[in-house]
Amino acid sequence: MKLTINDTTTISQAQEAFHEAFPFLKLEFFHGEVNAANRIASGDTLLSSVASRFTPGEMIIHSNEKVSTLERIMQERFGINAQVLRKSGKVWLVTSTTDDLSLSEQNKIAQEMNTKVPAAEPGDIHEQE
Repeated sequence: MKLTINDTTTISQAQEAFHEAFPFLKLEFFHGEVNAANRIASGDTLLSSVASRFTPGEMIIHSNEKVSTLERIMQERFGINAQVLRKSGKVWLVTSTTDDLSLSEQNKIAQEMNTKVPAAEPGDIHEQE
């Protein structure tokens, strides 16, 4: 996927583009250090306004790219602190302990965790005489 980051790109635009490519993952942005207190909740916020040193550009995100690589490039290239989260039921989990997995692996794990397994039907039961 191609992610264009310029002076008018909002957080929600970046998140929607990322979510289209990886429907079971979420990209969150932070002011400074990545922690809950610094999470940017407003999707209307411009990415350029939260960057420590903003440089507009395009980023090609490959599905085989490690989560840690994506987060590092966002910081180094755009000055933006980002964190990938993985869907687990009704909550989003931070992937920091599994950042060495690729985006497609993370997405697949989340998809499996969120796919309902059909209940097994009981087999034929016959009384034995």
